[in-house]
Amino acid sequence: MWFGKSFLGQADKAFDVLRQNAAIGWMMLTMVEGIVRSEGGVGTILLDQNHHFRLAAVFAIQLTILMLGLLQDYGIGMMKNLLCPYAALAPKYHHHLPIRCLRTRSTHASLRPLPSSR
Repeated sequence: MWFGKSFLGQADKAFDVLRQNAAIGWMMLTMVEGIVRSEGGVGTILLDQNHHFRLAAVFAIQLTILMLGLLQDYGIGMMKNLLCPYAALAPKYHHHLPIRCLRTRSTHASLRPLPSSR
């Protein structure tokens, strides 16, 4: 009972956060691996190629990181659409509201319908 109420209705938001964390991870990959050169990795290779002014290799590495990041983002988005089809039915304007408003189901003042002028 608890699992169904707390997780299944929020799984689409968990997929959104997963996509954001993956994007941040891909952005930080080269910086962190460049700082910790002893472990090696793509960031170390990228910085070495940049140091020796091999711009074609730098561009190829950056393009590979971009393509892998986009592929991962697309895959997570497809999983979200497959596992959470209800997310497309939810109104989009609720995402900027504070959690307090969503729990009490009260509407934000700017989202209330205008009074009719009859």
